[in-house]
Amino acid sequence: MSDRSVRPFPICHLFALGLLSLFAGCGSGDRVEVYPTKGVVLFDGEPMMGGGAISFVPLDNQLGKAAGGTIDKEGKFTMSTYDPDDGSMAGKFRVIVMQSTVEEIETVGDTDVEGAEDTSGEFTVPVAKRIPFTYADTANSPLMTEVKADGPNELTLELSK
Repeated sequence: MSDRSVRPFPICHLFALGLLSLFAGCGSGDRVEVYPTKGVVLFDGEPMMGGGAISFVPLDNQLGKAAGGTIDKEGKFTMSTYDPDDGSMAGKFRVIVMQSTVEEIETVGDTDVEGAEDTSGEFTVPVAKRIPFTYADTANSPLMTEVKADGPNELTLELSK
């Protein structure tokens, strides 16, 4: 019998983070200018394993929509605000990073039927390579960054234990 309570950040949580980035900072019907923003997330000096999601939460009372993105399995990301890969508005941000440590398995058939496929997924990131949960805390993540209008905004975000 497996303990499913240890399954941190399943795909549904990544979608929730995406929704947060869609609604955070919405207050103006007008689009603010955004600037191409991309980079890599490093954990203890190496690209973050497993992939995940990233979101920028404005530190000031900025009008506009917060940017979000997907982190690939090599730690690379590109931010999106209004359109895919269009970037982020300028300003200072708290960075929220959620790491995907479990590869979700697609359900096939009725899971209550004997012989149905197990949907528990498998851990794809070893415990030693999992980032601390504090980076996923929208109010307390210690990770900050700045996006500048005069770019380029090629960010290296360094996380540590």
